[in-house]
Amino acid sequence: MKVLLFDIDGTILLTGGAGKRSMEDAFLSVYNRPLSDVPMAGRTDSQIFRHILRHHDIQWSISEEKKFKQAYFDRLELALSGIAHGARLCPGIHTLLTTLDRHDDCTIGLLTGNWKISAYMKLKYFNIDHYFNIGSFADDNEDRNLLLPAFMRRFNGLYGYMPLKDESFIIGDTPRDVEAALYNNVISIAVASGFASKQELLQSNPQYFFDDLEDTDAFIKTIGLTPCKTS
Repeated sequence: MKVLLFDIDGTILLTGGAGKRSMEDAFLSVYNRPLSDVPMAGRTDSQIFRHILRHHDIQWSISEEKKFKQAYFDRLELALSGIAHGARLCPGIHTLLTTLDRHDDCTIGLLTGNWKISAYMKLKYFNIDHYFNIGSFADDNEDRNLLLPAFMRRFNGLYGYMPLKDESFIIGDTPRDVEAALYNNVISIAVASGFASKQELLQSNPQYFFDDLEDTDAFIKTIGLTPCKTS
């Protein structure tokens, strides 16, 4: 069984900045302060939120995060319903997902820095949420490197066994995705469809690299799946 764990933003889709704008608007609404200039690419939402709180000398708590999450989700839903310019699936994603979905020896999952609710809001906007029935999210841990153990426990609870690490892949568009794969001793696939340059990604030493995921056959061959027979 091949286990494919996809990052979302920059790997599967781009929202044209709707996520960042919604987070900025939510923070201003809840705390009446501007969002500090914090790099977001590759970071988990929990990590971003805690960083911003520290910048403003605000104490983190479960209730503070819950309050911010709700404000963010409300604004993201509105932003997604109104976006047009810049919102798109990354190259090749729709064909790749439909192809992988036909494989019984493949599980498609998520390993994303998004909170679970916002992750599925973004996927649903593009009508691809049904491909992903399992994943790990910023709700599980603020450290991206510790999201894979959460996924493995969830996978074991759903299927009754633990996937092999040499058949598990993390696919992402930033060096942090590659780092998470290396940290957990699974296979990394870097794709330059999002926020990091080809040079940055190659310097992070992924096992495999793609400029984008348009070549479905090449991806299928890389992960070791047998191409489905066409009728």
